[in-house]
Amino acid sequence: DEELIGYTQIGNFNKEEESVYILGSAIDKEHRGKKIESGKTLAELMLNDISDYILLNYKQVKQIKLTISDDNIPAIKLSEKCGYEHLTSTHYGRSK
Repeated sequence: DEELIGYTQIGNFNKEEESVYILGSAIDKEHRGKKIESGKTLAELMLNDISDYILLNYKQVKQIKLTISDDNIPAIKLSEKCGYEHLTSTHYGRSK
């Protein structure tokens, strides 16, 4: 039996910045923080896999960006754990 437990919304390619924004993502409350076989949480797995897929398969994309509110500490920690760097007060990026 399959069930949807999360999603990620990806924006269009920004030609000027050579980047794509991850506009939002969510994981069902029951599954947040749960670790899987690799020892990673579903959120880590989702962000890493989507980021890796975009950077490997879309050569024109040089950077993936996230917008995170400065008070969303769990999201900031997750993005940093997944290789994103602090760019501005609310933006984080991961480059090739």
